Amino acid sequence: MNYLLVHTQGIVVSHGPYKKEVLPITPKQYINQLLALELTNFEGRIKALQKISNQQRNVPLFINEHIMLYNTMNLRHQRNCCINYLNILSLKRLQDNETLIIFKDLCKLRLSVPLKKLISRHKQCEILLNKLIDYKMIENVF
Repeated sequence: MNYLLVHTQGIVVSHGPYKKEVLPITPKQYINQLLALELTNFEGRIKALQKISNQQRNVPLFINEHIMLYNTMNLRHQRNCCINYLNILSLKRLQDNETLIIFKDLCKLRLSVPLKKLISRHKQCEILLNKLIDYKMIENVF
């Protein structure tokens, strides 16, 4: 999965350049479905990650060794996008408040979010991932 994008009919889930599905659910419901496979839920995972990262806000959401999401905005915001940190190849600034994200499968996503904000969220993911590896909660995914 590359990203979840809030849509008027629910969410759009991108699995690659030609694989997108529209689901009539909220991002939180979809994330809870993913976390159910890991025998947890959204609230439990966020609380655990807040303790590990010593952050209270904007905590990246580690789901499994293939999915680690960070939000571009508030989870309930109309223009929110949950981006999978583990699938990002590069970030590129287009204009003042626009960024192009290129994923490992060469799928592209253009967002009206400043590059500086995405780089900050990217660094938070990297720090959390290193802590999870240090605590031996996961193996090195790289």
